[in-house]
Amino acid sequence: MPGRERRVRLRAGRTGAGPDFGCPAKTVNRSRGGAVLLKEPELLHTIVSQVRRAVPKPIPVTAKMRLGYENTDLALDCARALADGGAAQIVVHARTKVDGYKPPAHWEWIARIQEVVKVPVVANGEIWTVEDWRRCREICGARDIMIGRGLVARPDLARQIAAAQKGEEVVPMTWAELQPILRVFWQQCLVKMTLIQAPGRLKQWLALLTKSYPEATVLFDTLRRETDCARISVLLGCLTKS
Repeated sequence: MPGRERRVRLRAGRTGAGPDFGCPAKTVNRSRGGAVLLKEPELLHTIVSQVRRAVPKPIPVTAKMRLGYENTDLALDCARALADGGAAQIVVHARTKVDGYKPPAHWEWIARIQEVVKVPVVANGEIWTVEDWRRCREICGARDIMIGRGLVARPDLARQIAAAQKGEEVVPMTWAELQPILRVFWQQCLVKMTLIQAPGRLKQWLALLTKSYPEATVLFDTLRRETDCARISVLLGCLTKS
């Protein structure tokens, strides 16, 4: 992007643009994208400032980062670079690239980052439950939290957090209530993916659901080696019409 300033077209209704400097995928990092850029704070500044120039002024530019690539040595420098480059908000996944998704998330670093930038900082990483949300806020002081895999493992997590914020009783979604959603998801997999890909995607979700639902463990074990989509549909109780 440096040296090639361009006007960016955004879809109607788009409310923001935000480069992600937290992606740990090897294919992305090998192409000098994602988390590998956390080794070069100056380049982060250049990229964000170029995006800011290219995006219409009324649309905010945000950025997402991890605490670093191999270590946290440049975490504060990276955060400053993003803010000084024009990011209106920074989402911080409180782990390094090398940490991957292994617990714990180092929420205390988010508090340190908030001390060196003047833009809002959003906390991210290891938010699986309402209790995690509370602890994260207590440790880092962030007003806002981004939830990722936690929302996949517990589909009503955002609703639970909203209830907790209002002081209302938190009533988790039951396995029975999740069934229709699971079936719709499987049907969408069949529509949007190949018959070879669809089973794997369903199993990915079930594997995460096992963190919240014991019943998901039983279903996952039943489907673990199943590759026939028609058979899976029967097992899910949603045999599709031919």
